[in-house]
Amino acid sequence: MNHKINGEYGRVILTPLTLEESEWMRILRNQNKQWFIYSEEITQEEQKKWYQNYLCKPDDIMFSVYHKGSGKWIGAVALYNIDVINNQAEFGRIVVDGESVHKRGLGLDTTICACQIGFKQLGISKIKLEVYSNNIAAKKTYEKAGFSVIGIQKIEEGRKMISMELNNVSK
Repeated sequence: MNHKINGEYGRVILTPLTLEESEWMRILRNQNKQWFIYSEEITQEEQKKWYQNYLCKPDDIMFSVYHKGSGKWIGAVALYNIDVINNQAEFGRIVVDGESVHKRGLGLDTTICACQIGFKQLGISKIKLEVYSNNIAAKKTYEKAGFSVIGIQKIEEGRKMISMELNNVSK
């Protein structure tokens, strides 16, 4: 979705993802592809096509993540499958390069910021996500942000997917 939504929390600023930034996202995502459901390498052409399709989706909001202190681009995150009837959305596509600014905990700031946008600016009541059970760092980040485990599903031998959700308690 082409949008003008911004947010700020802790050490991060979220702004609408541009085509140029989607290429940076692709590179960072390919370096961390084992944590994504679609874990194949993504080419520049595929990313450009994905971005053009993304702009046409009314229920999908992608953000670039910038480090407040340095102004440096450090990642991307999304709220998608936004369901205004049931007041819920999915959180994901998060990829943050804290090493580029030598800071830890930027994934937590990014998660909280995106969820605040969902709750305060979009009026969402519930945000859901899925994370691989062996992605311990991400799971801990989501728990620190307030997400609770609502289910675990075996997806293949030795791999499980954890479903989590966060409810807007201020509503």
